[in-house]
Order: sequence, then C-alpha cells, then structure tokens
Amino acid sequence: LLQRLDPLIEVYVDRYFFGNRYSYLVAFQALTRERWQNAPLAEFLPFLAHTIVQRATTQSCSILLHLDGLSSRPGFKATRHADPARAGSEPSWDDQTVTMLMALFSDGKPSLSRDDRTELPVPLAAIPVEFFEAVVPLKKSGILFGVILLGPKQNVAAVLNQKDLQALETLAEAVSNVLWLA
Repeated sequence: LLQRLDPLIEVYVDRYFFGNRYSYLVAFQALTRERWQNAPLAEFLPFLAHTIVQRATTQSCSILLHLDGLSSRPGFKATRHADPARAGSEPSWDDQTVTMLMALFSDGKPSLSRDDRTELPVPLAAIPVEFFEAVVPLKKSGILFGVILLGPKQNVAAVLNQKDLQALETLAEAVSNVLWLA
C-alpha cells in the first residue's frame, strides 16, 4: 500500500512544501510526445536547452552531440543561458572537450555532479561552474552519442541534488530516442 501511495505523497510534498520544484520532470517526459519528434536537430536542440533552463530553473543548459564515425551526421551543440545578456559567453565546446566529457561515462555512470569534479581532467575542470554543475550521458542501445550539461540553479541558495540528477537522467533517457532518430 505504501508503494502505491509513495508517488502521490511525493507529488503532494513537492506541490506544497517545495513549490513544484520537481514537477518539471513531468514536463520533460512530455517533450518527446510533442511536435518536436520530427523537427531537425538545429531547431530541436536550442528549444530543448531553453526548455530545460526554464523548467529546471538552472543558469544554463548545454546539449552536445558527438556522432563519432558518422560523417553524414556531424556533431551538434546548443547552449542556452537564463540571462540573455550572457548569450555567447559559453565555452567553445570543441570536439576534444566533448570527447573528454563523453569519456567520463565509459564506466556506465548515470550522471556526474560538481561534487565529482575533483576527478576531472584539467581541461574539463576549467569549464566555468555556470555551465557545468552536472552532466548526464545521451545513449541509444548502449551507444554514447552526447551529453547534457546543466549549470547551477538560478537561485544561488538552491543546489542541484540527487532528485534533480534523477530528473536529468530521466530526461536524457527520454530524449535520447528523439535525438538519435533526428
């Protein structure tokens, strides 16, 4: 009985105690069912990054796809910042950086947070925190083809926690199919 009530209790607690902080997970899951399923990546990635910044209330979101070995499908990148004045201040996200980010998940890790950044190679540790609070892999059938990076929460008192990482992992899993087929 408690297992069946747990999701209901969680929604209640989220709504009344956390001000719907975690309700963005539902919105993320709906993204794959919207009209964007057939949109070109050049249109979908900026929309997705913008939506993540708005719904997860983060300072930034970067989606980096690196389709190594598929010359007909080059890499795609999109970064959105909550502050429009900061547009263009993001890292260059060169192929080496993207490859190094993807290598972090060669052991099957579902996500990486800023707390884990002490283990990072120097070029990755140098990525400004406003663009790298957490990162999750994008995979399809075990093939790693990109990452989603989140900056910190817009409210400086709030931090990304395990629940946020789980929501980001769920989002990555949900959009991986759409991104792989695009």
